[in-house]
Amino acid sequence: MKFNFPPAPMTYSSKVLIVGTLLLTGGLFPLVMAKEAVIAQTTVAQSDNRADVQKLKVGKVTPATIEGDQKQSYVIPMEKGQYLELIVEQKNVDVIVTLFDPQGQQVLEMDYTGRSGELVLAIAERTGNYRLQVRRFEHDILRGDYRVRLVALKAASQNEQEKVSAYRKAHKAFLEGIALLKTGKPESLPQVLEKLKEALSNYQAIEQPSIVGMVLINMGDVYIALKDYPRALESYQQALALIKGEESLLAKLLLYREWERSIFLKEIRKRQVIFCNRR
Repeated sequence: MKFNFPPAPMTYSSKVLIVGTLLLTGGLFPLVMAKEAVIAQTTVAQSDNRADVQKLKVGKVTPATIEGDQKQSYVIPMEKGQYLELIVEQKNVDVIVTLFDPQGQQVLEMDYTGRSGELVLAIAERTGNYRLQVRRFEHDILRGDYRVRLVALKAASQNEQEKVSAYRKAHKAFLEGIALLKTGKPESLPQVLEKLKEALSNYQAIEQPSIVGMVLINMGDVYIALKDYPRALESYQQALALIKGEESLLAKLLLYREWERSIFLKEIRKRQVIFCNRR
């Protein structure tokens, strides 16, 4: 059997990979789940293509189809101090989700889990109509289906305030880690790992297994780049234990990567044994 090995390790591309796309970047396989996630920005909302802006209701699932460069919006009336939790479930298209406050200022924007679900957590800082905007990721298929599920909209408890705080800290740490990774500097990898560990602990606190799994996979990729193969495999195995059974592109991708890496590492060990026997 012929094995195709990656180029020599410790050479990096400056590009960040998108979930669902496997690119070989000089020995490091970053499976990055955030194309963009910006919190508390001052970006003003852009106009939408669709005139029929829908109002979301707690417990109701709103299905939709999106295509091309459409921007579809949903109104969420909120009072100051209310806790918001919603999920955009992506069936066969990858979308970017943005939340705007009543003044049209961007609260957060994210696309963290490819075609799995996008989790949005927030606490209203002012009273009024918040707006959720959904748009298709430009490199994904031209047309697809998704649905929006408003899980909770209520006065924020202490526990929910802590949950949103952990959510924000996790995003911040993850983005800082990815920013370091994008520099392409091998010496930054230990710092990347520390940021991912910080993100991991905060995501675990809000009990989101799919997102925790994605962070673990990224940690595994960094361990591979650092040639710490036992910890890399441990990270991948922990991730798979979290997402096995999910009918998502993420699950299939991780299973493939586990198989691919197991073959790669077995071949490395075999070559090491042969080399040692020849000495």
